[in-house]
Amino acid sequence: MDFACFFKDNLREVNDMLRKFLPFCLAIHLLWGASEGRIAIFYQPGFPYYMVSWALKPNSLADFLNKLGLETDLLNLEELSNPEKFNAQRYAIFIHLYGNTFPLSAVDNIIKFHKEGGSIISTGVPFCHPCIAFPDSWEANVPIAQGDRRVSVVNEAKSGKWAIRIEKRGGDWIGIWSEKIPARGGERFTISAWVKSNEFSGEEDKLFVRFFSDRGFIGQDGPSIPKNARDWTYIEKTVQAPEGTTYVDVSPQLREEKSVVIFDDIKLVRENSSQNLLANPSFEKPGNLFIDLGHDMKYLTHNFVGTGSFAEPPRSGRFELRYMRASGLGLDYLPLKDRSGWYQLLDETSLPSDDSVKGVIGLYRDDKLEGYVSAFIYHRCPQFKGAIDMWAGTQLFSPLDLMSTYLVQSIIANGSAFILVEKGLLSRKRFEGIVKRVKLAFKPPKPIQEIKPIFLPNRTRDFVPKPEEAPDDVYVADIRHLPLNQQFSFLSLQGLANRRKPRLYLILNDRDNFWLEWYLKRGLIKRAIHLQDPWQAFGIFQTEYKGGIIYDDKLYTGIHIAMMLASLNDLIVADETMARKLSLVVVEDLRGRWKTTYDSLEWAVEKLLPKMDKRVAAFLYPYDTNVWDYVVAFKVFCFWITGWVDGARPDCDPVREKLAIEKAYAQLPVNIPILGFPWAGEGVGIQEGPGVSLGSQFGKFTVASTFTNLSFHSGIKVKEFPKPKPPRSIPLDRTRNYATFLISDGDNITCWWGGFVPPGWDRPERGTLPLGWTLGPTAVEFIPGIALYYLESASPLDSFLCAVSGIGYMYPDEYGSRFVNPDAVLSDFLNLTKTYINKLGLQGCWTMGMTKPELIEKYAKTLRVPLFPDYSRRGDMTYDKADYIIDGVPVFHALTNWGPTGREEAISYIVNQVLETVGNRKPPCFVNVFIWNWGYDMGMLKEIKERLEEKNFLFVRPDELANLYLRYRGLSDKEGNR
Repeated sequence: MDFACFFKDNLREVNDMLRKFLPFCLAIHLLWGASEGRIAIFYQPGFPYYMVSWALKPNSLADFLNKLGLETDLLNLEELSNPEKFNAQRYAIFIHLYGNTFPLSAVDNIIKFHKEGGSIISTGVPFCHPCIAFPDSWEANVPIAQGDRRVSVVNEAKSGKWAIRIEKRGGDWIGIWSEKIPARGGERFTISAWVKSNEFSGEEDKLFVRFFSDRGFIGQDGPSIPKNARDWTYIEKTVQAPEGTTYVDVSPQLREEKSVVIFDDIKLVRENSSQNLLANPSFEKPGNLFIDLGHDMKYLTHNFVGTGSFAEPPRSGRFELRYMRASGLGLDYLPLKDRSGWYQLLDETSLPSDDSVKGVIGLYRDDKLEGYVSAFIYHRCPQFKGAIDMWAGTQLFSPLDLMSTYLVQSIIANGSAFILVEKGLLSRKRFEGIVKRVKLAFKPPKPIQEIKPIFLPNRTRDFVPKPEEAPDDVYVADIRHLPLNQQFSFLSLQGLANRRKPRLYLILNDRDNFWLEWYLKRGLIKRAIHLQDPWQAFGIFQTEYKGGIIYDDKLYTGIHIAMMLASLNDLIVADETMARKLSLVVVEDLRGRWKTTYDSLEWAVEKLLPKMDKRVAAFLYPYDTNVWDYVVAFKVFCFWITGWVDGARPDCDPVREKLAIEKAYAQLPVNIPILGFPWAGEGVGIQEGPGVSLGSQFGKFTVASTFTNLSFHSGIKVKEFPKPKPPRSIPLDRTRNYATFLISDGDNITCWWGGFVPPGWDRPERGTLPLGWTLGPTAVEFIPGIALYYLESASPLDSFLCAVSGIGYMYPDEYGSRFVNPDAVLSDFLNLTKTYINKLGLQGCWTMGMTKPELIEKYAKTLRVPLFPDYSRRGDMTYDKADYIIDGVPVFHALTNWGPTGREEAISYIVNQVLETVGNRKPPCFVNVFIWNWGYDMGMLKEIKERLEEKNFLFVRPDELANLYLRYRGLSDKEGNR
């Protein structure tokens, strides 16, 4: 048959036939495109979670679904934003595991997918926290991931879509910087950019080229920002690198208060070249750091992405979660009663009448169904007709544990398969097979609890390991210019050299020089012998090591295993290059031995932990110098638990790492310090709250210590510490109000090592206003010489209180909760705390995470010093509830918290909080003015004091506030004294 002739001769009939069958063919095409029922999961390393934990990684869920036969792809931000890569013809279901947060740049394409009938499975309260990516290859000096808007990405570009907006509010300077670029002294560079600015911009706002040598920053130069440049304005300057330059970067910086500048198309070229040396100069390529723009209800609507809104049931009553058998998902085996409590619910009234809801998990209050915490939404509305969505749940998945992993995995796997059945893309028989396999895979381990605590004897005499002998002559090696892999070798050498006596001191930063000079001045060491070549140290201390151990630099926890084995076997930690350089006999090569972090940690718990010192452990970020020397010196068990950023690596799994460390914590004695810190940036590490909480549950307290030379500092010998200055005798004036400053974060001994910045111990204002400094008592064990410096240089207006929440940082509400007798664990902790409070003469105790009245009473009756609870003001705290007395011990809850970042705004915020809290009450009132260490300097505190003194307040030390309050309550007969 001649088809060309047929179509030519029968054109009308062919057109009629196409009109009849085209809609059907298009529907078949759309269905055929997703006929395999493919599933897309958003997976972007570094993307923030909100209201849900990162227990189940998107890549782990994808692996699980693929093993079930549900074809699943991982899509990053770029792919999710691309209509050619992500659409309803390719995918039947889109899964979003990040909870409330969502990528703003991809949302239009997600809506398009949904309008074409694609289904969405989401967790949290979805699409209410828009996030945008910070540009790749750039960093900022403000906490971007915490929503600090002083540096932000804006859709107001000179070219492309995005530009960078910088606003000067508080701080020394606000700005960003590029990746570093190799350079030489004498080279000339031209730096340029397009900018917009406001009327506050000035000469001090500049686009800098910064110059660095191997030892650090050596200078900067660049063009100023023009004032009030409302239209895009070009700026440019040619600069020359000073001698000693080894690399440069570019850094737009604002110093003029209230200045606002938008930057785009930044360019850096070498002389006689036109090549831009900067990566991502127009800020178009997204990076792995995201800005959460905050809660915004406009996105949380049916008319936006298609989800409904959410409701909050009354908080009173008895709540219970129940699986709804009518859903047909076969999830009746889920242990929902264990997670019962108050939950947010899907608000069915926020959906149009065309749509319908089918519950999966219901919330019952006093045996009455309140609503659904997990449900299907059948869209029959015009906007999303044909889409079947699933709200998987929110607080149900919030704990970071294996149970969350299994719950999410089971609910979403069965929910995905069910949606495909409803869409005709999966047979009922295959669905039933998947349900059976998911149930078989549900094997969460039993939680570690109800265990017997191990108590160490002789704690006050032998609290932590440290060098037995005092230092005299000390070798000093400056290794600031060396890369981290070489510094690891020096740190392991330092640990071995200092095990018995502090003999090797490493310079890794300027603060190391400060303390070395103080030790010499104070006579705590005799002589410092500076090595011209730091590598001489390996010859001087060659008798201290027996060879080398090569760590696995491809494994995230490879350095932890190597450092512990080095400590046990007297080895130098090295990579292959360093082993050759030092001519080490390689005793062990760890490369390739473990494939995952949790495999290595489980092995370490089983094989190494029994051999390590049981008086201390360490939570150490793998890519920093930290306190590795102390680990090697004293055979300290060390580890790391990843967060949502570093945990996205294929060799990491935060939940399984946490489970391995739970096993370690269960075997270690109670009331021992955990050195290091569980946070190394937003999303890097398990994060502060979960990390401290995990330690608290197992009766371990955190001693934040992310600095250098701990094996040396701990060996400084101090015969006696001076007691803090006694309180002044202040008569009670019943016509005045009284306030005290309590400065946070003194439990973090890194703060004391670093000079307690930003408040600034050495600022000239100190000594002119009364202050309450919080001091972690373990400072006298780990950094005794540094503690001596502060206690000796204190003024009569400086007082010292025991920091949170006792001898170390912990949360009293959950301390020892994994044990059969948590009260005994806490009692032992408090007795240790009391010993150190008495030893140092500390004049109060600051606590946090303590909401139970019986615990406050236990603290008061055991410690017998004034208590200052709370890390900033609790939401329900009023003046009438803030101050009281327990068994003669005064208690002052915090009545302020931190607020805006600008200097003037931050000062006014504290002043107004105090005035509003006290209101029109008749004097005297007694106010605990909590000061967040990281947000206030000494000058700001002085200005707060002066403004409140104009409003009839008198500022006193915390211990003086307690004495005045006791007199006011008639519990002291002396003038201002207890």
